[in-house]
Amino acid sequence: MECVLTPQESSTWRSNLYADFLKVPVCCLVTIAMLVVTLLDSWFDRRGSRLRALTVLWARTMLCICRIEVRFKCLAQLDPSGQYVFVSNHGSWIDIPILIANLPFDLAFIAKQELFKMPLVGACLRRTGQIPVDRANAQVLAGCMKKANDAITRQGRSLLLFAAGTRASTGVGNFKDGAAYLAIRSGLPVVPVGMMGTARVMSRGSIRVRGASLSLTVGWPVPTENLRVADRGELTRQLQDQVTSLTRENSR
Repeated sequence: MECVLTPQESSTWRSNLYADFLKVPVCCLVTIAMLVVTLLDSWFDRRGSRLRALTVLWARTMLCICRIEVRFKCLAQLDPSGQYVFVSNHGSWIDIPILIANLPFDLAFIAKQELFKMPLVGACLRRTGQIPVDRANAQVLAGCMKKANDAITRQGRSLLLFAAGTRASTGVGNFKDGAAYLAIRSGLPVVPVGMMGTARVMSRGSIRVRGASLSLTVGWPVPTENLRVADRGELTRQLQDQVTSLTRENSR
């Protein structure tokens, strides 16, 4: 007996096929293509003036492919020409394109050093001035701090950090004090950022990417110019409380 799918069943089957099998490889192919374009462009744009535009284009393309809609809300009026240390929770790999596509700042983010060893990806991360970190190696950590300071003082960039240091399947995770330390040392205002629902887009260990409508809320800047390094523990607790509050606001 021949099995015939109704139009609705056929549409559902094609949608599930795309969700289950095609989004990840398409994202990988587009990412490789954008990395190659970025590296080729570096031969003609030595100052890197087009790097941010290319990075934002990549981020928006990722969200489009994955069918991610972002509801963006900023509680404070941030200075577009200012510099900040953005501290966010982390639930999925999609967090990075969400933040790059929605925060109108030239961001330098701190990433685990394993990413810098990957072909093309590592070269592009280095070219765009991202910062590797190995928390288990004190000497490498000191180098990370120096590169973060250079990104702020010499390049005029803002920093983006996932304060928990790893993805959290629920909640915001347990914040480490490295983000607070960097913010205090830089003297820049630190801005809490809360995202809700990104862990469900692609669960850890899964290859399925689910389309979704997600929320991103940017909180009020916290001044750091009068803080000492010894205050980093209290600042870390304050940031964790604020990011938790922002994610709960997003869930309403």
